[in-house]
Amino acid sequence: MPLDTETYLKVTAALDRCRRTGWDPAEELDRLGLVLTPARKLGLQTHILGLLLNQLSIYRPVELLRRKFHAGHPCSPADMYVVVLEFIQEYRDVLREQG
Repeated sequence: MPLDTETYLKVTAALDRCRRTGWDPAEELDRLGLVLTPARKLGLQTHILGLLLNQLSIYRPVELLRRKFHAGHPCSPADMYVVVLEFIQEYRDVLREQG
């Protein structure tokens, strides 16, 4: 996937500034948050999981089940599993559309 225009411009401006000033390019890119370090990746992952947990906590179990099944349908743990998986997939799709 190619760089988006905004990121490309930030990176090229930072590298140009480094060439002119003698700064270390890797350090400058990291300072600007343009390098995905292991710590930054872990932070993003835990943040997104926290957002997902917040979204899931809004619903009671019966409300989650009603997303797929009508109120009188006898639901099993397997049905709940399917509903939760679909919820997570929908959440992922919304994040993709926003990004």
